[in-house]
Amino acid sequence: MKVVLASASFRRLDILQENGFEVDVVDPGIEEERSGRPERMVVDNAGRKAHSVAKRNKSGVILGADTLVVSSGNVLGKPADETDAERMLRAQLGSVQEVLSGVFVLFPDKERFACGYERSKVRLKLCGKMDDYLDSGQWRGKAGGFGIQDGGPVSAELLMGNEDNVIGLPMGLLSRLLGVLS
Repeated sequence: MKVVLASASFRRLDILQENGFEVDVVDPGIEEERSGRPERMVVDNAGRKAHSVAKRNKSGVILGADTLVVSSGNVLGKPADETDAERMLRAQLGSVQEVLSGVFVLFPDKERFACGYERSKVRLKLCGKMDDYLDSGQWRGKAGGFGIQDGGPVSAELLMGNEDNVIGLPMGLLSRLLGVLS
C-alpha cells in the first residue's frame, strides 16, 4: 500500500518501510499544539498534519502522527535546544513516563478518516554521562528528548505497550485504522 506520510520524522518513515509500505514524505509545515488533554493533543496534531498535507494531495492514504511524553503530569514535546533537552531528561530519570502517539489516517478523495492513540510506559536510566548523550545530538526531534532505539548513556526501558509506539508510530493501531477504512 502506498502512503503519504505527513511528517518529517525519518523514524516513522523507517517503521513504515520496514513494514512493507511504499511511502512518499511531505512535511506538513505546522506547529504542534501542546495544550489540553494529552490523548486529545496527539490525535488533534496528527489530524492537523494529515489535513495540511491533504490540501496538496487529494488522493491516496495520508497518514499523520504525533508523539509526546507525559512526565509527572507535564507534557513534553521535542526539546527546543540542548539546555531544554537536559532539563527534560533529568526530570524523567528513574521515574515512569507515559508515551502517547496519535495516528490519523485520511482518504481525502473519499472524505473518510479514522484516528486513535496508543499509550506506552517507559523508565529512563542514565547509564553513562549525560553530557555524552547531549553532545551526540540524539535528543533532537524526539519527544521528551530520548529515543528507545538509541541506547547509549540515556536508555529507556519499555514497561508497558509497544516499542514502535515509543519510537513514534504504533503499527498495531495503524493496521486497525486501515482495516476500519477498507
